[in-house]
Amino acid sequence: MISLRKLIRVSTGEAFAKAKASPTPTNQWSLEEAALQLKTTIDCVEELLAGKIDRFQIEPLITMLTHAGMKVRVEIVIA
Repeated sequence: MISLRKLIRVSTGEAFAKAKASPTPTNQWSLEEAALQLKTTIDCVEELLAGKIDRFQIEPLITMLTHAGMKVRVEIVIA
């Protein structure tokens, strides 16, 4: 399973080739590419990478994962 964090590399100013499809561990997105692919802003991508997941509602998170080409399964368990 590939995590969203592994799909996105933090740009350090060096030139990156554009990803043409969903990324793989050897074909990662820059912050700008991730924002375009996930249909969100760079600020949101940075917050996700910083682990600030509590700032997001679940529906937009699921939507971003599907934009990244992932299948999402939600399981609710009674505690």
